[in-house]
Amino acid sequence: MVVAWIVVLGYFVLSALCDSTLRWRKYGDDQSNNWRKYDEEQFDIQFKEQGAFTISYDQDVWFSSGPMFVRKDETSYKTGDNLKFVTSQTSFGQDELGRYVSNLYRFSYGPNLVDFSARQYTAPKTPAIIFSQYFHNDSLHVAALNVNEIVSGFPTFDLRGSFMNLGFLSFGGRMIGDTEKKFGRWGKGAAKINTGITSGPVVIFNNKIQPVTVIISPFSEFMVGSVAHDLVNDTVGWGIMGGVDHIPAGTSYETMFYYGMDGINKTIGQWGKLMRDYYRKDEDYRRADLTVNYLGYWTDNGAYYYYQTEPNLTYEQTILDIKQEADSQKIPYRYLQYDSWFYPKGPEGGVKTWEPTAETFPDGFLYMYNQTGWPSAAHNRWWSSTTTYAIQNGGNYQFILDPPKAIPTEEEFWEFLFNDAKKWGLILYEQDWLDVEFNQTATLTDLKLGRTWLNQMGQAAANNGLTIQYCMANPRHALQSLENSAVTQARVSNDYQPGNEQWRIGVSSMFADALGLAPYKDTFWTTQTETGNKYGKDEPFPALEAVVATLSTGPVGPSDKISSTNVTLLMRCCNQDGLILKPSRPAVAIDKQIMQAAFNPTQNSTGEIWSTYTIVSGYPFGLVFAADQESEISLNRSEIGFTFQPMVIFSTMIDRSEKIEVLNFTQTTPLVLSKCSKSEFCLYYTSPVFSVGSSSVLIYGEEDKWVPMSPQRVLRIATLNSDIILTVKGSFEETVKFTFIEWSSGSSLRSVTCTFGPSGQAVIRYSSPKCETQ
Repeated sequence: MVVAWIVVLGYFVLSALCDSTLRWRKYGDDQSNNWRKYDEEQFDIQFKEQGAFTISYDQDVWFSSGPMFVRKDETSYKTGDNLKFVTSQTSFGQDELGRYVSNLYRFSYGPNLVDFSARQYTAPKTPAIIFSQYFHNDSLHVAALNVNEIVSGFPTFDLRGSFMNLGFLSFGGRMIGDTEKKFGRWGKGAAKINTGITSGPVVIFNNKIQPVTVIISPFSEFMVGSVAHDLVNDTVGWGIMGGVDHIPAGTSYETMFYYGMDGINKTIGQWGKLMRDYYRKDEDYRRADLTVNYLGYWTDNGAYYYYQTEPNLTYEQTILDIKQEADSQKIPYRYLQYDSWFYPKGPEGGVKTWEPTAETFPDGFLYMYNQTGWPSAAHNRWWSSTTTYAIQNGGNYQFILDPPKAIPTEEEFWEFLFNDAKKWGLILYEQDWLDVEFNQTATLTDLKLGRTWLNQMGQAAANNGLTIQYCMANPRHALQSLENSAVTQARVSNDYQPGNEQWRIGVSSMFADALGLAPYKDTFWTTQTETGNKYGKDEPFPALEAVVATLSTGPVGPSDKISSTNVTLLMRCCNQDGLILKPSRPAVAIDKQIMQAAFNPTQNSTGEIWSTYTIVSGYPFGLVFAADQESEISLNRSEIGFTFQPMVIFSTMIDRSEKIEVLNFTQTTPLVLSKCSKSEFCLYYTSPVFSVGSSSVLIYGEEDKWVPMSPQRVLRIATLNSDIILTVKGSFEETVKFTFIEWSSGSSLRSVTCTFGPSGQAVIRYSSPKCETQ
């Protein structure tokens, strides 16, 4: 007892010295002498007998626990029934995430022991609670009757005990949780959240202007973590997915409860940063990915040349004609994507051998690489059980055959595949149909196989200097990419088809970017009508498709028919060399859009309202995108997500013969959005106010680009001797025009034109005005 008190007193003194603004609260049973540090600006977990708990914010209970449980031999063992309490323990500690208080509860089920514990970390460094399940013994025959159930549950929340006015966003389905994402009210009967093998993180928030936000997601063993909803008892729980039939001794599975006070958007970003830091995701791979940074030509579903060539020609001849057209029109494609039409397939469409057929490329990929000079992004789907690479079929590598599919089980296979493909110019490996390979093979029943499969692929790609795009990924695959820095991007929308609605990526882009993945919208057309296409459709909104692709910060990959590309429209995305001019982060849905979907889904839609920004030399330049709007809406600065100030905001809709209208954008002077449609979407930009002598000056930037101030173009901003000096970069002989707004003189415009020399850099001066090439 004396030793315990010394530990508690020592922790009390150390913590008080580190943060005197926090106070201490008693926790545990009324008779206990345990204390914890408590801050009104954090969630607080309070345990009761045998591990039952509540989680409160500002003394309001947001969550009440349901029963903890495990399965074995077709029996569910639950607290309060046949899951027998053994002992409990409270301890203080510190790990990579920071200082914590741990409450552990041990239970027995038959001869087996399981620990359920919660580590509450100290805000503001780590505003989180980590719930852990630890299995002491081998647990056999634990699978549930349905793979979409879970074989263990902790935490579980009793929805009948939630009386707060809370909303939720639940990621789920394909494209890292975009296709089945759901919004609604959290609480009794909240059956709308995604559950089972397609489920993902759940975001819960209150109905405030700047909502307090909670994110609940797997924190370890991502490939087997699931969410389940017990409809009978109205409880929601997190645990190991229902198909797993064997949990080895020593297995630990963890769930993170993360919270933030800065709104939905920012809290998701903060959660993602913690996850990336913890798993050491190296973002240099994403920053260096050529397919993320440069314009490319794509041939996937929705493309004009998807399973379609020019009349009476091979794919080889068609691709060479695309290259010739790009050269003649000066379209700076820097790579080409080859889709699933190039390789032979086995039964039910699985990949037999990942090489081009003689019908598609008679001279092979190396010939194409040499003729075009374009490196390649190459598509792959699931492996066929007849794959020629498997030892069982006369190949050299270990596969688990699960007809009609198969899955490789050794890293040497991926090393061989990628090393060979590099010879014909592969730079990006596109792993498509991830959900199909996952949910129709042994990865559903094996605790470790899914993680092993993706980690072997990722490590081999890193070893060979390649990057990976995930497509048709469930949220679990996206989370697993935290352990694979070579996975730099993910599709965040369904397949493009001319005229469909898959451009709505403002919510899923938020999730992808948080995990360190560049969001990919998929391909698009730049021209409305492209005759002879296999879809029998037109693209009514090519400009909308182009701007969304650019604002995503992911690949920009058009797929027009030869001679049909709108070059002027396309080049609004990039410089003369194809370098994409993009913001510092993806454009993502503002909190108000998400909250309306959760709390008032029947009201007139705000449409899609996204925001983003560019930071250059510490100066912020904001961007607001709005489309498909049904009613007028007023938004102040914080509702759009901008915290920087002072600023003014202006529209791209400028009549060159008139002075531009500029709004002093403050909390009390809102931006009014109206008539922002899909054909005439709205783009607004913000600029800091620069003082030049007695004048107030704004920087607009390149008027003919979707992102007029991008870090790819503007290297530095300096204000010296009553002047604004921009250092910009571009390609040799490229001409750019930069525009300034003289706000104090009635919002008139001043432009400077530069043509880059061999160095690719120039200095633009406002006061002169002039351009100095270097």
